[in-house]
Amino acid sequence: MNLFTSALVVLVTLAVIAWLVIRPERINRPGRLVPRQRRLVIRALPWWQKLDGRRRARLLGQVARLQQDITLVSGDGFTPDESQRMAVLGHIAIASLAPDINPHWLPDEIVIYGGPIDASETALPHDMIEDLGELATGESWASERLAVSWPQVARAARGSGPENPLIRGLAAWRMRQLMVDSDRHASWIAAYQAAYDRWARDPRGPTRQLLRQIEPGGDPDTELPRFVGAAAEAFFQRGPELARILPGVYDLMATGFDFDTARRAPAGHRTPRVTPE
Repeated sequence: MNLFTSALVVLVTLAVIAWLVIRPERINRPGRLVPRQRRLVIRALPWWQKLDGRRRARLLGQVARLQQDITLVSGDGFTPDESQRMAVLGHIAIASLAPDINPHWLPDEIVIYGGPIDASETALPHDMIEDLGELATGESWASERLAVSWPQVARAARGSGPENPLIRGLAAWRMRQLMVDSDRHASWIAAYQAAYDRWARDPRGPTRQLLRQIEPGGDPDTELPRFVGAAAEAFFQRGPELARILPGVYDLMATGFDFDTARRAPAGHRTPRVTPE
């Protein structure tokens, strides 16, 4: 065996080893969070202790994917640092924790404001966009932005106060996506509609105060997403109160988000079930 042949054998061997170590499918995998980023995500989520190990791993993997899939845009010159970016992505990840969440239901961009939100600057065209990839998978969606004020995210991350506009907006967004394909998601829509109807008929004051900024009646196409957004906000910020006052709505939210907020300890590998009120 001459020198050239020996060198060729060595190169082929190295190429085979490299292929075994770095497989083609790994190239397209989302990156992993470094330990510092994981600590930032955990610090921003007061619900972390309510997740079991399987859901924690899924959440951190979702954050890693979201770094590639969602663009964070400055709304008023505010430039979020790494801890603020991880907090926003962590909130989006826990709102899309359920394993059956369609990634196309998430916004393309999140506009982050350092102060109050300027609604006139947040809208993108609502025209349906289809490219070859979407046609191949049967997916199409409206390209939109979701705006959030960082001070509100920070308060929610501290677990203080009843407001969580980012969770509220994401849940309403998801509900609108379900309603677009009503045939495929008829059972979910029926469950949310039944919960809304029960809530609308309930005259008790606490039920009105718990689900904020909505009133019974109105156009179902707009009221149902608003109801789901308000219920999701209450689920995250006042889980025990929601479970006590509106147990059926709480169970529906726990099923949709795939974890419990009213428990003091992780729910294990149990997936919550919808129970009638």
